[in-house]
Amino acid sequence: MNIEVLDMRKVNSAKSLRALVDVKIGETEIRDFRVIKQDNKAAWFSPPVTTYQDEAGKKAYKQIVVFPKDKKAE
Repeated sequence: MNIEVLDMRKVNSAKSLRALVDVKIGETEIRDFRVIKQDNKAAWFSPPVTTYQDEAGKKAYKQIVVFPKDKKAE
C-alpha cells in the first residue's frame, strides 16, 4: 500500500499542535492529520478528529478515521 504526503501546513501556535497534513493512502485521501509535539516528548501524529462536549460539559475528541489495529504497525 502506498502512502503519499499531499500537503503539510505549519501551525503557529503556543500549544502542542505543530502541523496539519493531508495524505493519500492507496486511492483514499485523508485531510488534516495532526502533528503533535509536547515539551520533552517525541513528536507524534493523530488522525483527524472532531470535537464535542461530553456529558460533564468538557471538551472531548472523537477520531473521524479509525484504522484497524493490525494496520497501525505496518
